[in-house]
Amino acid sequence: GINMMHRVLSGAVLSATGSASYLFMNMLQRVQIHNYGAFHDIVSNFVDNHARKVSGARGAVSGGTLPPHRPIITVSNHSCNADDPLLWGALLPLRHFLTHPHAIRWVLGAQEVCFTNKLLSHYFTLGQVIPCIRGQGLMQPAVGTALEKLNQGEWVHVFPEGRVNQSDTLLKCRWGVGKLVAMAETTPIVLPLYHHGMQDIIPLDPSYVYMPPIISSSSSPSNLTNTIALSSTASSLQDGQPHVTVTSSRPKGPLLERIWRNMPSVNKKVDIYVGKPIDFMEEVSQLKKKCKEEEGLDRIDMLQKQTFSNIAARIEVELRRLQEQAKGT
Repeated sequence: GINMMHRVLSGAVLSATGSASYLFMNMLQRVQIHNYGAFHDIVSNFVDNHARKVSGARGAVSGGTLPPHRPIITVSNHSCNADDPLLWGALLPLRHFLTHPHAIRWVLGAQEVCFTNKLLSHYFTLGQVIPCIRGQGLMQPAVGTALEKLNQGEWVHVFPEGRVNQSDTLLKCRWGVGKLVAMAETTPIVLPLYHHGMQDIIPLDPSYVYMPPIISSSSSPSNLTNTIALSSTASSLQDGQPHVTVTSSRPKGPLLERIWRNMPSVNKKVDIYVGKPIDFMEEVSQLKKKCKEEEGLDRIDMLQKQTFSNIAARIEVELRRLQEQAKGT
């Protein structure tokens, strides 16, 4: 049926993209991973256990520190448009892309970057990218879809800065990652990553100026805003993800010139720093306890948002610690 065809195509996209990223990062770049053991314990063992669960095999892969029933959230800085999938090409073994492609991360991706036409929309959907409308807050469908994936025991990756940032200063972590941690049915393990050097592989297009998208209620797109068209027709994406087509107002130069400017560079030094896994189970338990004691919805909403903020702030502290480690090496 349609679901089986979608799964086959999705597996092909994930395998091909992941394998290409693996070869690109391991053969054409100079990558050094710091504290890889923590990544292997959490993420690589998660992928292996996920594959065993799907295949119906009993038992869990031994040696890891992640309980088999816990979902995971990886978070990282965002220094180029190809951080995902290149990060996973550098960090994951090739066998994961070839044999366990559906255990690879789900990731929130900006609609005005990833879903600009039907071809890209289908590609990124098959690649397990969740369309996110930047600036639309915690209640948008993307957050709900990411929560569904966590509740299904999946791995979700988040760029908590919210956009590409090639400066030396990390942006403030947004609350969305805090909501994912706090509201998941089983509290995820959070693994922070910081990388440096990706910005040299694909620098930001100098013609691009970040403009938060504005959803237009008019049927005719404005020349001054990005227009996002959502369709809930039969061509809508699987698992409640809407079919997304975005018309961007970013400047467009001659095609060949733009392709040349965005060609990835090779032989660049990339350092990836893996942080310590963070378990927010105590904070989430305290939130649930306090919410049970409260009767007013406004008070519960305030407690939830405070917890979202605290979780995001703690993740930001760990990312900044990893950044300082990177600067000191």
